[in-house]
Amino acid sequence: MTEKYRYLGNNIYSNDAGDIRSLPRLPIPSLANTLARYLDSVKPLLSDDELKNTTNIVKAFGKQHGPGEYLQNLLRRWDAEQHPKTWLELWWLEAAYLSSRDPLCPLSNYWFMMANDPEPYDIITEPPQNHQPLLPFNNQDVNGPLGPFVGVLDRVGYGEFQIRRAARIISVAHDFLESIYNKQLPAEMGRGELRCMEQYLKIFGTTRIPKPICDEIVEPANGQPSTYVVAMIDDQAFRIEAYNKYTKQRLLVGDIENQLRDAIAYVEKLPTRKRSPAINVLASGNRDRWAKIYAELLENPRNELALKQIIDANFVISLDDTVTLPYGSLSAAQYTVKHHAARPGHNRWADKLSNFIIDRNGVFGFNGEHSPIDGFSPGNVSISITKILNKPENRIRPDVKSPTTRCIDSSDGQLHIFEPNASHLKFEVVGDNILRAIDEASQEIRSLASKSISFQYTFEGFGVDWIKGVAKLSVDAFLQIATQTAYYRTHGMFTATYESSSSRKFYRGRTDTVRSFTSQMAGFVRALEDPEVTNQQRYELLRSASMTHVKNAIRAANGEGIDRHLLGLRLAYERLYPKDKIQRNNESETLSAQSRKIIDDFFNDSAFQKSNTWRLSTSTAVPEPEAVHTAFSSFTYDKSYGISYNPLKDKIRLCVDGRNEVAGNGSKIYEFMDNYVKSLWDMRKLCESVGSEGESKDIEKSRL
Repeated sequence: MTEKYRYLGNNIYSNDAGDIRSLPRLPIPSLANTLARYLDSVKPLLSDDELKNTTNIVKAFGKQHGPGEYLQNLLRRWDAEQHPKTWLELWWLEAAYLSSRDPLCPLSNYWFMMANDPEPYDIITEPPQNHQPLLPFNNQDVNGPLGPFVGVLDRVGYGEFQIRRAARIISVAHDFLESIYNKQLPAEMGRGELRCMEQYLKIFGTTRIPKPICDEIVEPANGQPSTYVVAMIDDQAFRIEAYNKYTKQRLLVGDIENQLRDAIAYVEKLPTRKRSPAINVLASGNRDRWAKIYAELLENPRNELALKQIIDANFVISLDDTVTLPYGSLSAAQYTVKHHAARPGHNRWADKLSNFIIDRNGVFGFNGEHSPIDGFSPGNVSISITKILNKPENRIRPDVKSPTTRCIDSSDGQLHIFEPNASHLKFEVVGDNILRAIDEASQEIRSLASKSISFQYTFEGFGVDWIKGVAKLSVDAFLQIATQTAYYRTHGMFTATYESSSSRKFYRGRTDTVRSFTSQMAGFVRALEDPEVTNQQRYELLRSASMTHVKNAIRAANGEGIDRHLLGLRLAYERLYPKDKIQRNNESETLSAQSRKIIDDFFNDSAFQKSNTWRLSTSTAVPEPEAVHTAFSSFTYDKSYGISYNPLKDKIRLCVDGRNEVAGNGSKIYEFMDNYVKSLWDMRKLCESVGSEGESKDIEKSRL
């Protein structure tokens, strides 16, 4: 049993590696550099005439003492007012996440899966006799392109191994919670530099709250983590204690197991008329609908208390009564973690930053609300939990019971015997309008689920060792070039590409965009498809595309990305310029009509819109074998894909999400993946046919 946690009172993460407050603040890039790089990024997307027109627009915007410079000065003033927060922080949170009214699942939340226990027991490996048939995932039938039929088996009850594995996840997650709040989690480093750890303080207890127009984020009350979690079991929420409420010491794993068993037994015996309505489904759906119902629920004290306890919980853990067959099928299992494949939107609380998910066979996944933080920190925590659980000495043995304790305390002169019990967080006095809203949300999410297709593919031809050691190219650049090649081969066109880049070398930094599609990448892809081009010429183009990508990625990581800066300039015009006029008492117009037209032309230019239409949204995952699937939704454009790649020593895990072609949105996801694999092999053959001996001196190292 661990000691009572010590709260990090100033809510600033620091340890022996350094105080993150010493990190530099996120800079505002040079206006001239941003505009030059913006022009360079749109070149491969435009015709000659379009490029000429856009160049003139950019020159007018960026001229000395021009409208762009005025907005840059407003942005600098805003930055000074935000200290110690960054100039970007509040705007990014609102513009990228909280003002969106779209459903969180599957459009905004990310999801990932962890490696299975090597020695599970009490698992289902085939449908029980006379049970309902498998539910196909990805809308594929028995003869679908993935080969042998896989699917989800629903309503199979709960298992002992599932309960025990869930209890251990709860316990080990609290080890990490305590290490974070006790300043014992080692600070992360990158290239010998300290990385901001602020996001780790938000993993546990943070919740998104629905509000009209723009949502809010609620962090742990008074900065203190809670003493319990919430378990979702068949849409019923239960408070599961993790600490002795008297001594504040951690409960043992057996105490948590018993609470989960009691909660499951309670649900299985609960009459339909006494069940709480599936309020949780509303959290996955349209935000304005949820905001309206949320406000109504708060009018009832019992419902208000239930909502508050869910908000204050360290995290949600969902125990599903489903299994994926065959056991170990990642492509089907990730669909369950994505939004609950059998009943989309159910048995989750999508507003909670951390929602662990355990199916009947003990398959472990995570669904995360994206707005407060990015996926790296909960990903690292989940990977670490998996490593601990899967160690031989920590395996769950069917013949070994978990330890329990009756927690006794008499420090206040009273004798307290604390036997933790699961508490049903019930919603009551719910009117027909709320029931109709739940039904609407359920249908909405099911419709979205039918239009969203995703799966996982493990490429085993080669991995990081070959790309770095033989091709001597950046791993990230190599995979981005393969992505462009696959997209071109699938759709016969190029597209603007979003790649997430971490800004954590700065205090409170989050991300910027690497505009991965470049003229150099376009040149290589065209050359690869042109039989008249020699392999030597193709190889030189490949190296050029790789080096350009690495330079752009380094710039983004160094706070010199262009997309967040362009967002800041636009919001300076929309929000700061009107305030500036008021502060000047409208004595003189700060921007002439001509200047305002130049600004409008810049932000409404077709090139600006085209370069922000991200049909490819990409990101690299934490390169750990325990992360067997890491994914996020594609943007809702036609022919769009969300691609997370996990490059390992000798393989590459590719996780792809798209818009189902049957729904009319044209993501040819299986053809795209076939072309991706073919592109990887073609690029390898090219490198081996030309050779890279003596060519490595001027090739920058991978960011990985």
